[in-house]
Amino acid sequence: MKVEKFVPGLFALIGLGLLIASIFLFLNTRNFINASAKATGTVIAHASSRSSDGDLTYSPVVSFKTPDGRTIEFQSQTGSSRPSPAVGQTVEILYNPQHPQEAEINSFSSLWILPIILSGLGAGFFIIGTTVFMVFRGTGKAEEKVERLKEAEVERLRREGRRLMTKFDSVIRDSSLEMDGREPYRIVTQWHDRDTNKIHLFESEEIWFNPEEFIKSEQIAVYVDPSDLQKYVMDISFLPRLAGDDEAESPSPGESL
Repeated sequence: MKVEKFVPGLFALIGLGLLIASIFLFLNTRNFINASAKATGTVIAHASSRSSDGDLTYSPVVSFKTPDGRTIEFQSQTGSSRPSPAVGQTVEILYNPQHPQEAEINSFSSLWILPIILSGLGAGFFIIGTTVFMVFRGTGKAEEKVERLKEAEVERLRREGRRLMTKFDSVIRDSSLEMDGREPYRIVTQWHDRDTNKIHLFESEEIWFNPEEFIKSEQIAVYVDPSDLQKYVMDISFLPRLAGDDEAESPSPGESL
């Protein structure tokens, strides 16, 4: 699979996964709130953890009592860069009456920050992935359209163009193009316009092997637009095809098109 399709697709897939996870987390939080009981707890400590970047995060440890007199301690699932709330401060909490250890501080940040972060990340990944994919898709369609126009122009030149028998001049390397560390070759021919006494040079399409040994004739046909000699196509059908080359046999028209 091409990288330009795989990477955006991966981003979109990750984004979709995060969005689904955020929905489940949102539903679980809503169900927890609806089924929970309220109590008043006291912050008794702060548990610290260090991220891979070396930053410290502090999560409050809260103690509260259930109606039957049991003392329950829990650590909040969310933290901050500073110890907050302060030790000794009372906070309202929500807990599962059947499993009191399942508890959380009753605040917007403690209950909803994780679903919000996940949904934001998911939306970001999904939007970036789909946008890049659509851009590449549009670019690919534009390139296909350009290729179709080139092929149509080649056929027009072969059908309606003036056939010139040009003289073989040389074979050059095209350093402006590269594929898999290789540079293509181009055949250069010339034609003397006796009416204007000018020499016209023509270049073939890119050829991914050295064609010199296959050029047996000094004369090579070039089809030109009678009204514009910069529009042309060189007939290199006498060359063998490169093994594994699945591209169309029709050469591209002159570079000026």
